[in-house]
Amino acid sequence: MSDELNNNKIDLPQTDKTPPWSRMTRYLAVVFVCLFFIWLLGAVRPLLGSLVISALLAYIMNPSVARLTHHIRIRRGIAVTFIYILGLLLITGSLSLSIPYLIEQGRILSEELVIVGRELERRIALQQTLFFVGFRFPLDDLLEVLQTPSVEFLDLERIFNVLQSVSQNFAWVLVVLVTTYYLLLDWPRLRDWLLSLPPPSHTDDIRRLYEEVKGIWWSYLRGQISLMILIAILNSIGGAIIGLPGAVALGMLGGFLDIVPSVGPLIAMIIAMAVGFIQGSTYLPLSNTLFALLVLAVYGGIQTLENVWLRPRIMSQNVKIHPAVVFVAIMASLVLSTILVTLLIIPLIGTFMVLGRYLRCRIFGLDPWALESPLQPVKPAEPIRNLMEMVHLQDRSEARGVNETGE
Repeated sequence: MSDELNNNKIDLPQTDKTPPWSRMTRYLAVVFVCLFFIWLLGAVRPLLGSLVISALLAYIMNPSVARLTHHIRIRRGIAVTFIYILGLLLITGSLSLSIPYLIEQGRILSEELVIVGRELERRIALQQTLFFVGFRFPLDDLLEVLQTPSVEFLDLERIFNVLQSVSQNFAWVLVVLVTTYYLLLDWPRLRDWLLSLPPPSHTDDIRRLYEEVKGIWWSYLRGQISLMILIAILNSIGGAIIGLPGAVALGMLGGFLDIVPSVGPLIAMIIAMAVGFIQGSTYLPLSNTLFALLVLAVYGGIQTLENVWLRPRIMSQNVKIHPAVVFVAIMASLVLSTILVTLLIIPLIGTFMVLGRYLRCRIFGLDPWALESPLQPVKPAEPIRNLMEMVHLQDRSEARGVNETGE
């Protein structure tokens, strides 16, 4: 039987080397790969936001993992699991402590809003038209909305939509948690694999580009952390001056939410206004309504100062982009795109500048490394010096890993 199989084998032509593809074939392959990736991005577009968030979380936690693996000499898997569980415990602990307080404040706020709505309804019933600065505003439509029974908002379709939205958000959160863990666990191998993709003649250029892009993102992270700390201090001081209850806690919340430009500070301002409207000032002789307007003025002034001057200046010094470009990019992304794009627009512009400079030099036959990169490390602020030490430790460890791979 085996002899029959051997006799029926097809003799393939023996060649010493497969002939290389022609130039046209290579061009067609490149076009096909580009079209495939464009289609793939469109197909997985709903998933891109969760993947980007996972990559950012893994990138932020990676220095802590590197510190454990190099100082305590434990395996990366154990270090990743420890840092990951510690982060989850911190998040769940913060939520468990804050949610009861937020629920109670929400109940008080809802009761106050019911009272305000009834008073507004009474005044509108007495005066059907409002005159303000010479303009006439009919109030009949607003009165009809206020008198609409609340039962209409609790029909089965609305309840089903809410439950569907909650289940979808839970699924996305699960995707972010799982993806973040595996990115942390396998990042060194993923990085080495990406650096090994280009041909050997271009490996040095890819490594230099990787180091420059990594420096831009870490510089952006340093600037963002500095800005968050500064906004937390300004919000805390401003709230304490006017007698806002819980000024320090609200200021820290505003600093944390400042990670999302404009949108995060707006949420913090609304929360601070709600607290001021419910509890009033601790010493100023103002009504709760006037005090809420004062809180709006303080937080709004700090937000305006941040958007117009602080954020453009700090990001310009860290990422080496003109302040006007920073301001216009953030405002344009808020109006034209999503919150995620607003969060990442500055480091993305810096990355495109590095890639554009490299492509320009290669197209015109220039040496892209003739001049030193304009990106210089910025001396970090004192409150984040420990974090910067971890960042430098990660940079050295990654550079050591890249060199070992190259050898």
